[in-house]
Amino acid sequence: MVNNEIAGIETKRILSPYVRGWGETGGAVIKNTTIVGHVDELGLGPNYCTVRGIILPFDDGLSIMSVTFVNFDRPMCSAIGVTSIDGTCVDRCGGWSARFSGIQFFNTSNKAGFRWEHEVVLIDSDGSLTGNRNHKVVPRSGLLDPLHCTEKAEWSVGYPGAVCDATVSFHRLALNNPSPSSLLAKNIILSNSHGTAEQSINQSINQGLLINAPTVQQTAGFCRQ
Repeated sequence: MVNNEIAGIETKRILSPYVRGWGETGGAVIKNTTIVGHVDELGLGPNYCTVRGIILPFDDGLSIMSVTFVNFDRPMCSAIGVTSIDGTCVDRCGGWSARFSGIQFFNTSNKAGFRWEHEVVLIDSDGSLTGNRNHKVVPRSGLLDPLHCTEKAEWSVGYPGAVCDATVSFHRLALNNPSPSSLLAKNIILSNSHGTAEQSINQSINQGLLINAPTVQQTAGFCRQ
């Protein structure tokens, strides 16, 4: 995939009836692919770059294996991003995870472009994504332990990203159609010993919200009055 405009490869949904876990034996896989953000010899100008190399879906179950990203080094483009689906969710959605192995980057200073907190968890299965096996890349959150999660510029196109070590795991918490209905006017606040994360009830995710909470810490939640 070379010099595509919006994405090299874009995925929308992983249909759960058709996948069984992760990897080639039962999951969804993108494998043996090279995606190039720009080739200047094609004459598209010095600012041209594919916006996202791979766009991840709104579901767990996708493994990205033996994929090479080349020339994602210009403003507003990155190797990895997450989809939006008109009529399903376009704002503060996500929270699912994808697994990566056999990844190579060449001239790629922009590895991921995030849009908001809790958007996705990128899991490094073999050390090729981050340099360390079982590390995770997530958008920055006040819930992250600074001793185990570090912000990195290469993961911060748009919303800042952080790399968390193998001691940190995440649990996707999703709420919708709250009762009583007065909660629709409230924000949900989660807090732990490191900080807080605040999310409003979101019409674009069926009057609900989602939060990726680190599971190594006790986390408390309440509604802002």
